[in-house]
Amino acid sequence: MAVWNDENKLLVDCSEVKDIPFEFKIFNEKDLIVSLINQETSEETLLTLHTDYEIEISRIEDGGTLKLNEVHPGYNCYAYREIPLIQPEEIPTEGNFPEETIENAFDRGVMISQQLQEQIDRCLKIPGFSSISEINFEEPQDGKALIYDIEGNTATIKNSQYNPDEVVEECQAQVALAEAQADRSELNAEAAAAITGQFPASVSLTTWARLNNGEIFNLPFDSVKADVNRFIEYADKRKLKILKNTFIRLDITTETDSGSTSESRLFCVWEDQTLNVEDLLDTGETLTNGKDYSIFLVPDDTATNSIGIKVSLNKTAPTGYSALNTRRIGGFHTLCVDAGTIEGHDLSGWLAGDILPLSVWTLWHRPICSPSGMRYVPELDGWKTIYMQSGTGTNTVFEYGATHTRSRDYWGHEFDVGMVGMELISSLAFTVSAQGVEPLKAIQGKAESYCLTAGGHVNESGRRILSNGGDEDDVGVLWQVTSHIAATGGSNWAQAGSFNDTKAYQYGSCMRLMVGGSWADSGYTGPSCRGGSPALYLHTHVGARGWCRPLRSKQ
Repeated sequence: MAVWNDENKLLVDCSEVKDIPFEFKIFNEKDLIVSLINQETSEETLLTLHTDYEIEISRIEDGGTLKLNEVHPGYNCYAYREIPLIQPEEIPTEGNFPEETIENAFDRGVMISQQLQEQIDRCLKIPGFSSISEINFEEPQDGKALIYDIEGNTATIKNSQYNPDEVVEECQAQVALAEAQADRSELNAEAAAAITGQFPASVSLTTWARLNNGEIFNLPFDSVKADVNRFIEYADKRKLKILKNTFIRLDITTETDSGSTSESRLFCVWEDQTLNVEDLLDTGETLTNGKDYSIFLVPDDTATNSIGIKVSLNKTAPTGYSALNTRRIGGFHTLCVDAGTIEGHDLSGWLAGDILPLSVWTLWHRPICSPSGMRYVPELDGWKTIYMQSGTGTNTVFEYGATHTRSRDYWGHEFDVGMVGMELISSLAFTVSAQGVEPLKAIQGKAESYCLTAGGHVNESGRRILSNGGDEDDVGVLWQVTSHIAATGGSNWAQAGSFNDTKAYQYGSCMRLMVGGSWADSGYTGPSCRGGSPALYLHTHVGARGWCRPLRSKQ
């Protein structure tokens, strides 16, 4: 309870107590000064005797009890002895020897000395061995600091010439200006591309452009910086937010019978802007479930020389536009099937067609491969496919409702994901990203026939097989091969299986690590479920999932 309690003062946490004992002597209840100290701000509030507290002086020994009228959560009680600097005792000249009166007079003198010493201890002092024997103070001036001026054994504390806060502000302003000038001089075409989201290096860094309001001005791109890493963020299930200070160039080419004309406009967002995505669709009125949408800058039809935004299922240009007058700046994926109510799950209550928060990508906040059917894993700074593999080779995709690729050996799956710029998911990435699924459960029906297509499944307890990040079918559907393999002995050569089987052999038994568990493994599935089988093994209950580095890792 006590913070400290010494010979003439105390500091006690009074959040839960009202009666506070003290052991130092006082003569009168007015000799104890009491206040409250805010534990967060250290602000002091003086209390009033007989209104806020009472003093009970012990008749047996030194000290007594300070009795607060109420507890004070979040406060310390500070009390100290303050004896008036007077001698109230009168020693009579006749009669018996007044022992108590004499003792009180001596005690008062000692108390006053202790009281003064306590204040002296908190004063500024110089070491006893210092050569300075005298310190003088100038009259204080508002807004000035104190500096020493020493001459011989005398130190004079004077006012500084300048206000130190104003000097610091000026220095900070000069540093900021110097940094801005350095940035301007050092930014090259690559940095300028970052500002505008990767426009060609051949384009002049200083060019005429139009603002959203139609104003024409000469913009030096290397003097403007935008958050190109994540300038679009998830805001709500059907909404996105474009962050302030986002500047992106849109080059527009218009073809006519007499030739073509070109102009440049600048998309400017000065303050955070929330967009209702369904208001921006190029076709339809609502988002479709389990689909990849792209976000485009387009010439605004409602304002001359301005820029609008369209959201489309197309990847090259929104309906009614072309690649000559649009620019793809981001995208997202929608949930394929209602998540349902899942206690403690990040996507509990999400409906089919709602935006998956971690699937939102921008020009640089994206994987090095196509972002279609992928979502970001922030814990590992990488991108994971939402669905398991469908198709093979350059036709490999990760799409809702597509037929799972099965009966393919390890090397085949590895080749397939590599052909679309990915790698097989690692054991670590799977464990981290598959959180939120229900372990020890297989797909509802627990049969191969229920595992033919990607996404939207529920397990045998009726709960969606959905991770917190929005991944489908992580556990209890198909085993998924990983990037981990290990030779485990053997002394014979074996010809490779379904992938490139006329050109490759392996020596010994090469095992692959599999994760998640399949429809046949009820009671064993989960993010930490692991299995192993020969790399040449072909089976219908084994599939694959992709993983990809972020684009900025290539810079």
